[in-house]
Amino acid sequence: MPIRPFLNGEQFNPETLRILGVAFEQVAIALRIGDCDDDVKQAIANKIIELAKHGERNPDLLCERALKGIRQSQAYGGQCVLSCDSKKPGGSRVLEPAGNTGR
Repeated sequence: MPIRPFLNGEQFNPETLRILGVAFEQVAIALRIGDCDDDVKQAIANKIIELAKHGERNPDLLCERALKGIRQSQAYGGQCVLSCDSKKPGGSRVLEPAGNTGR
């Protein structure tokens, strides 16, 4: 899943784009977003881009910190409820990392 469509005009060199793409894919897999709306993917890309603009270039850390940002948003009551359930049109679920069963 390429990050390029979600850059919104941000400019990065080719190696950084590759790294951002790897991190984006890792987050997508961890969250099992599959065929989610582009708004979901855009929110993830925005977080990764924000981290990269602050100098982070390690794809594992970009992924980890993006996931941490999502978790913190939920912990403080700002749940990311997203239209992301491909089995139910218009269905929604709370965006959370794979393996998080603490409900």
